[in-house]
Amino acid sequence: MQKNSNNLLLKIGSSINDLRPSEQKIAQYVVHNYQDVIYQTVSELASNSGVSEASVMRFVKTLGFKGFQYFKLSLANIPDNNDGAMQSLLQDDSAFSVKTNIRNNIITSINDTATVLEDDSLNKAVNFILKAKQIFLVGVGSSGIIARLLSYKLLRIGIISKYISDSHLQTMHSSLLDKRSLLIGISHSGSTIDTVDALRIAYEGGAKTICITDHIKSPIVKYSNVLLCTYAREDPLGVSQGTSSASQIYVIETLLACLYNNVKEHANLARKKTAESVLKKMY
Repeated sequence: MQKNSNNLLLKIGSSINDLRPSEQKIAQYVVHNYQDVIYQTVSELASNSGVSEASVMRFVKTLGFKGFQYFKLSLANIPDNNDGAMQSLLQDDSAFSVKTNIRNNIITSINDTATVLEDDSLNKAVNFILKAKQIFLVGVGSSGIIARLLSYKLLRIGIISKYISDSHLQTMHSSLLDKRSLLIGISHSGSTIDTVDALRIAYEGGAKTICITDHIKSPIVKYSNVLLCTYAREDPLGVSQGTSSASQIYVIETLLACLYNNVKEHANLARKKTAESVLKKMY
């Protein structure tokens, strides 16, 4: 059920006295921070409100929403929020202004990601990749595209991996992984059910797991041995500026460079072989 966004904050405020104490905490936080809530996961909202995740889900259902994402989309549709995001990007619709704004936003997201991406986590991820007998990558949507790109770039330096996009195959492969295996999951929100389930199954089966996500308190982190963190807040209803994809690409390129430093001779030979293998496919 999609609620009237213009009346949502008023409805929350007027019904606050009828809510449970835990739900009142959520309501107070949302009313004062609704522009931040649209970028948060259930876990983050629960932590920021000082309540449990179950309380958050109960709160959004009390308001009449089928789920948390519907609630966030309604918040994002509040005019002075979403329109403000639109205006910040398109205050001048000239090509020069648009390309400058998008460039600045992408650069900011990469700089922020560089700040939160931990050296120890990169080193652990490199170690897991080098020791793994088999490597699988999962992700859907735009994150799936990044997962496929990582698989391709690993191949170019002689590290064979497999990207799996089908959700059923993700689950089936994950169920067969053991301590010699590695599963890498990419999810901007960290709450994509298919990706989280794949990591959970692999993690519980003893496989090593790495996640690339923007939310350190999201479900995917619970099932990851290594967290490679990005930082690129995007409005779910705003103009897409590519910041999440850019920050993910920055992380995988950094990871690949760290890997290359450990396998230079092997990587150079693999790059030569793979390049020669496709020569006949070019004019």
